[in-house]
Amino acid sequence: MKPDTLKPGSKPTTKKFFGSREKYLHYNKPSSPPIMSLRELEEAVLAGGAAANAVRDYERKLQEMNEEKKVLDCKLA
Repeated sequence: MKPDTLKPGSKPTTKKFFGSREKYLHYNKPSSPPIMSLRELEEAVLAGGAAANAVRDYERKLQEMNEEKKVLDCKLA
């Protein structure tokens, strides 16, 4: 429906845009997560744990470097 064919105060219905309620619901259906085997799930969990450990290691290293910087700044002052 063209905007110039609408009369003032009238609104096009959802059906005109989507065709039907079923079609509208089909387009807005949430996607389901992929189905994983137990082995794939174990690998994903282990990979996530390894990534978390790496992040913790970097955070610990950064904290150590910041503490060392504070000590050096105090010595220079």
